[in-house]
Amino acid sequence: MGMYPRYESNKIARINPVSFALEVLSYYADFPANRAVS
Repeated sequence: MGMYPRYESNKIARINPVSFALEVLSYYADFPANRAVS
């Protein structure tokens, strides 16, 4: 949380916590792959 505050404030109010958790998990899942490529 806090990495993209505008995204959070827009989405958290309207989206259920499960799909927000999935968004965060996919963000972290992509992070090592992106680092490995670059």
